[in-house]
Amino acid sequence: MKHLKLVLLISTIFLSGGGIFTLMSVNARNLSATSLSTVSQTRPPLTFDQLVRAITQDRKDDLVIASEIEQRGVSFEVNEDSIQRLRRLGAGERTIKALPCPSDSSKYGFEKADEILWRPQKSGDSQAITEVTQSEKGRAKSGCYSLKLTVDLAGGIKNKSQGEAYVEMIRSAPREAAIPADLESVEITVWMYVPEKAAGDQNSQNSVQVFVKDQNNKSEYGSWFKLPGYTDKWIPVKLTPSKEKPQDGHKDDGFEPTKIVIVGIKIGAGDNSTTIFKGPIYVDGVNWENK
Repeated sequence: MKHLKLVLLISTIFLSGGGIFTLMSVNARNLSATSLSTVSQTRPPLTFDQLVRAITQDRKDDLVIASEIEQRGVSFEVNEDSIQRLRRLGAGERTIKALPCPSDSSKYGFEKADEILWRPQKSGDSQAITEVTQSEKGRAKSGCYSLKLTVDLAGGIKNKSQGEAYVEMIRSAPREAAIPADLESVEITVWMYVPEKAAGDQNSQNSVQVFVKDQNNKSEYGSWFKLPGYTDKWIPVKLTPSKEKPQDGHKDDGFEPTKIVIVGIKIGAGDNSTTIFKGPIYVDGVNWENK
């Protein structure tokens, strides 16, 4: 009986060099494991310029480009700027999804959608944040994703003039931190991205603040951070829990900063404001140093 010959078809797509497509037939009996490994390693990671050319000049299929990224990786830093630039140039969602994300070592970095257990406040007078979800890929201070807060802020309307989003740390533990957390004299940083339209105006400025609650539901709210002049970019909003009331903030009597179980962010319309804002704001890189 004649032996059947196994023919291995290897297709190689070059994103540089004018979009050349080659098809090579190799007799599998003569292809060693070493040479197969060599074939797979001959192509270096893709540069940003190669991706731009594939998208804008060679008009490569979205699935083809994504496959090439998965096989070869990329040689440039994948961040908010590079992802947004590729999107503006016409990159498809498969291409964007295939881009490798850098690591994020924050206590809460929001990189995995199924691990996001932050929630909006649904009672009282702080209901201007209506939904909490993972952001689209590329809207992030670090890593590839952030927390997207859908806001319906309306100055002068009691339950819409301010809004809160928070995490119960016992349900969604921060990275490498004990719960309850001893955060007395420890600076908490929350990075926020707020569009200009959410800032109010100079006469009635909208603001944001970080807050925490202890295991007895006693709270401390940090100083208000006024938004005008600090929009359309990532800004750090901070709180250092203590037994002293923050300037322009709030602290419940009996608040215990060594027993923190909730961390959150609040947005509020300025005094006497009638400003209306409907849209997203973003939170990322919630972090503090362990004692």
